[in-house]
This record gives sequence, structure tokens and C-alpha cells, in this order.
Amino acid sequence: MKQVAKTIERGVNAEYVGSGNFSTLGGKDNPFFSINISLDPKKTWVNGYFDNSHYMKFTISKENGPVKLKLLAQSYKIKSNFRLTSIKSTDDAIARINKYVELAKKSLQK
Repeated sequence: MKQVAKTIERGVNAEYVGSGNFSTLGGKDNPFFSINISLDPKKTWVNGYFDNSHYMKFTISKENGPVKLKLLAQSYKIKSNFRLTSIKSTDDAIARINKYVELAKKSLQK
């Protein structure tokens, strides 16, 4: 699962992409990790804090079945119903995240 996180980090088109927590607290069959994404360059974050940027936080987890991609938090409102979806592969996760990042970029330009 850690390799999947690194692959997603490299595939997402945003100014900053970093994987946050990785956990097997739910057991080794239910791994979990988070992806932190900012649309702003790191040097522009007020006081150097990620949460002061235009950010979004996703989790990817395997909860006794299909792998889920979930939007946990965002710093602004986007007119999209993205909340939780099942993903079939790492490429599918990257594509869905990139689509959401593009929606976010467009909403900031308005």
C-alpha cells in the first residue's frame, strides 16, 4: 500500500502532493492512507501551514471489500458531489483525483 501512495503522489497534477498517515490500525487486511494536495506552491502558504493553502485531503482504504477513495476535507467549496467512491486500480484513483483537482482549479478562477 505504501508503494500505491508513492505512485499516486507522482501521478496527481497539483502544486503539492504528499502522503500523510499510513495505518493498519484496522488490521493488516484493512490498510489506510491519506493524500494531502494543495493547489498552491508550498512557499506561498501563509506561515508555512498546509491548511492555509487551497487544499484537499483524500483517504484511500480497503474496508472489508472494495478499495474506497474518500474526500475528507477541502479549504473551499466546489460544486461537485465527490465524497466517496470505489476505485478499481491505482490509475483509476489518479484519474479521479486529477479530475477533482481540475474542478477545484476552475472554481478558484471564477
